[in-house]
Amino acid sequence: MFSVVGRLYSMKPQKSPAEAEAVTATFLALRLKLRRVAGAILRSDDDVDDALQETFLRAWQAAPGPEDRSPGGFMFTALRNVCLDMLRRRHPRAHISLQTESAHEPLDTIDHRDTIGRVRQVMAARLSARERQVFELYTFGQLDYAEIAARLETSVESVRTAMSRARKIIKEYCSDI
Repeated sequence: MFSVVGRLYSMKPQKSPAEAEAVTATFLALRLKLRRVAGAILRSDDDVDDALQETFLRAWQAAPGPEDRSPGGFMFTALRNVCLDMLRRRHPRAHISLQTESAHEPLDTIDHRDTIGRVRQVMAARLSARERQVFELYTFGQLDYAEIAARLETSVESVRTAMSRARKIIKEYCSDI
């Protein structure tokens, strides 16, 4: 985080000392929780560090606005987006299975960016946080149900249920894919 301090002060718009202190304090207060979320998604300490750094930069660069009402929510949303961007770069043509039976045998492989964007919109708008997290770990992180359950500290059955609901909702809203 400290390697970017020079970059921070050269960015426009400049934050007042109070704003800068608020962003830094919020980030530091949430750092462990942010690290856990990033670790669950990325599985690599180096990637987690990069994601945290990028999240701090995004929070720093954000002009005062909606994030001021919920700076923690803004940081978690920014972190999720950073992690997903990193996963996309790592697996540029991830296979998204819309099948409801066995694992990793997609009926339909989605490789068009527009379609993936549409699926992501449905994920953001319609899935619960748990369903979205399970779907992302399975689809983009390419983890199996047991690995996801261990990472999220829940049962395999809970993961299977969340994945089933996520697939059903995505299939419903993206039926023409």
